[in-house]
Amino acid sequence: MHFVVLSLAIAPVAVAVVTWVGVRELLAKEEREQTIPLASDMKAQVVAGESEAAQRPGSQFQAHAAKAASLTSDRSGAPLKTRVG
Repeated sequence: MHFVVLSLAIAPVAVAVVTWVGVRELLAKEEREQTIPLASDMKAQVVAGESEAAQRPGSQFQAHAAKAASLTSDRSGAPLKTRVG
């Protein structure tokens, strides 16, 4: 009986935590995906010798990367991170 009551008390908290982590990971994924065309733009501009023009997408790239990092750098995202190497 105590197990059932405890389970009913813990279940909503577990659902909330999983939802919170999932939403943050999806937001971070969107931020990372927004860097892809910016990287292509920067590359094209650097190859064309337009280094000053590459600074604008470079700044946007940095902003998106920083936002993605902030969304995944707290302890809530730690269980989803994997180590490579």
